[in-house]
Amino acid sequence: MTSKFGWLMVCCLGCHVTTGGCDGLVDPTGAGQFSPTPTPPSLFSNHHHHHHLTHPSHPAMADEEPIDQKKYLEESCKPKCVKPLLDYEACVKRIQGDESGSKHCTGQYFDYWSCVDKCVAPRLLPKLK
Repeated sequence: MTSKFGWLMVCCLGCHVTTGGCDGLVDPTGAGQFSPTPTPPSLFSNHHHHHHLTHPSHPAMADEEPIDQKKYLEESCKPKCVKPLLDYEACVKRIQGDESGSKHCTGQYFDYWSCVDKCVAPRLLPKLK
C-alpha cells in the first residue's frame, strides 16, 4: 500500500491498516523518511481498490473464499464519517513540514476509525452469531 504521506503506522486497533502486520512503522516508498502520523484510507483516493468485495448477501460457494463482511461494512460506513476524515486530512496538511517528529495526528486518526467502528459494530455483530 502506498501513501502520499510517506510512512504508515501499522496499528492493531481494529487492524485497519494491515500492511506489514502489527510490527510498527512501514515505509512503503523506501525513502526512509519518518512521519509519526498514521494514514487511513481516504474516501477520495483511488489507491484502495475494493473491486474484490462483493455484497455480503451473496454467500460464498464452497470453493470460493468467504467474504470479509467487516471490510464491506467499513466501506459502506466511511461516507458517514466524512467530518472526522476531513479533520484528519487537515491535521496532516498542518504538520507536513514538521521534521522534529513531535507533532502528530493520532487523535484525529482514532476519531475517524472510531466513527467507522461505531457504524460497523451493530451491523457486523448479528452476522457473526
